[in-house]
Amino acid sequence: MTTSWLVCNALIEKRAKGQTKAFASFLPPSQQKKLLSLPAPHEDLSIGFQQEDLLHRIHVSWFAKWLRSLPKQKATLFLPLFSQEQCTQLQEILLFHELIPTLSHQAKLFLQQELLGELLKGIPDLLPTQALPSSDLLCLLSLSAKELQILVDFLGLRDLAVELTQIIDKTRLQQIHSLLSQEQRLFLHSLVQKKEPLMFKKMDLAKGSLHKESLLSELHKRGMNRLAKALYPAHEHLVWYVTHQMPENEAVLLVSLRKPLDNPKAYTILTKQVMELVQYLPKSSTRAAP
Repeated sequence: MTTSWLVCNALIEKRAKGQTKAFASFLPPSQQKKLLSLPAPHEDLSIGFQQEDLLHRIHVSWFAKWLRSLPKQKATLFLPLFSQEQCTQLQEILLFHELIPTLSHQAKLFLQQELLGELLKGIPDLLPTQALPSSDLLCLLSLSAKELQILVDFLGLRDLAVELTQIIDKTRLQQIHSLLSQEQRLFLHSLVQKKEPLMFKKMDLAKGSLHKESLLSELHKRGMNRLAKALYPAHEHLVWYVTHQMPENEAVLLVSLRKPLDNPKAYTILTKQVMELVQYLPKSSTRAAP
């Protein structure tokens, strides 16, 4: 499924809705089959590829290494391209304390092209988000980096809920609960009331020492595993967008965990769990990591 064919299908859908078969009749049989098998884009493709929007959705860690390789004077020129929050983060990472320059519109466009050219070297035919094939997991693109991290942590609570049903030591249970935020405890309580339909390797929390940092780290890895498995059947460009919303080291972990499951129904279950959490997050009172 190439970018050019997806874009072609999207333009036909917009200009002559319902006439795809008529247009396809002018193509060789093999190309007709390819065109007619493509999914429609989930949004209006005429919106186009918005460079600024793309830059603002990417986590700054993906830019830091390249910017650090440039002379400081040149690297500073790229800072006005980012949102205020991104700019502050980059200044801290790069130890830049110089004043942020003011750029003309044309200068910004030129620098955006250079920066995106560097970012997209590994995926030069990246689809605009509007042209991505329909998927329930497109909801992930609405999240900020912080919200995505919280979603991953809460996904990991499903593994913990399974574990708690196997621990009978009340003192141990209290210790585990004390290491979680109030919001995590509330969500965990709702999970314990239900039967988890999908289980992975045990966490083995019944014995041994308990430390907040190690428990939260394990929950994060468990959540990342569920997200990675949910994304296994997803379009590669959707996966690219999701991984680039998170820190680069987190993306490496997700890609390493993105492996097939023996049970095909598991993908539907995991997708539903992700979607439920995307809906749950806006209702959160704190939305802050513990």
